[in-house]
Amino acid sequence: MDQKEYEMLKARAQEQFKASLRRARALRDEELAAIERVRVLSQEASGDRSPPPVSAPAQPTTLIGQVRAAVAALSDRFTVNDVAEYIRAVYGEETQKVRGSSISSALGRLSDAEEITILREGIGRRPTTYSPRPPEENNVDK
Repeated sequence: MDQKEYEMLKARAQEQFKASLRRARALRDEELAAIERVRVLSQEASGDRSPPPVSAPAQPTTLIGQVRAAVAALSDRFTVNDVAEYIRAVYGEETQKVRGSSISSALGRLSDAEEITILREGIGRRPTTYSPRPPEENNVDK
């Protein structure tokens, strides 16, 4: 296999992954809408017209969930260190041992899924800079 064929197969695998994510999100959205329809229908059948109970959003229990929450709360530009500081400040002592490499890996997965964008690749001691916006909204300088 030459380099060109390798790059083509790699790009195809990435596109298949992105398509799988889109399908999974669409299925989740359909399932949530169906659950909501059942809730409304069951309330109508029982004569209950009260609005659904409002509950506080659950705290993310996985690192990727915590990283997503941090990304949503941070500014237009952030680094692994910014995300680590946010997670430690918000989620407390149980996250004190979270490694930067784990956060970096989670950010890489979010980037692969196009949930965030790499604005500037890190080099040496300079960390990679990310943005929560989709790639088409950013001017990427690598």
